Amino acid sequence: MPTGYTHQVCEGKITEFPEFAMSCARAFGALITMRDAPMDADIPEEIAPETSYYEQRLTDEKKRLGEIQAMTKAEAEAAAATAHQEALTSRAKYLADKEQEATRLNAMLAKVRAWLPPTEEHVEMKKFMIDQLTISMPGDYAPAIPVLLDGPTWRQQQIDQLAESIVRNQKERDKEIERAAGRTAWVKALRSSLSPTERARP
Repeated sequence: MPTGYTHQVCEGKITEFPEFAMSCARAFGALITMRDAPMDADIPEEIAPETSYYEQRLTDEKKRLGEIQAMTKAEAEAAAATAHQEALTSRAKYLADKEQEATRLNAMLAKVRAWLPPTEEHVEMKKFMIDQLTISMPGDYAPAIPVLLDGPTWRQQQIDQLAESIVRNQKERDKEIERAAGRTAWVKALRSSLSPTERARP
């Protein structure tokens, strides 16, 4: 049975090796993002790096870093208090959500356990349902109770975290640029090997 890569060969739409090779190239690392694109979509000469996510993160983090560095002690104290209250609220919500999940799962588990399977095959289905509900139960994990930091400590913690994140996002952006350059080189080497001059070499 023809595959997505061979059906055009079977239909006589692709008869030349270079065209077939370029269509199959979509299954490899350099062009893997084109794997689900239409088979007649053009393969670009150059693979552009996708850095917009990292660029936006860097812009936002550098702006936030500047804002925190410019804070007065009073502003840092107020921000620390706000962050502490938000962390307490977030923790309470997490615990309430997990408790509600457990209540719903236990209610369904009771219904499954009360069900009388009509055949032996249905017994296996019942076991499966019980297993699924059981492994879905929330664990004992609970986020630590947040500590209220003084303004200067909170401010320094934020500065350190942002500086670390900026370095990490710069590295990831640079890796993406390097990956795109490698993919472009791979496509160029493939195109070159498919040219009549290269293919004529012994």
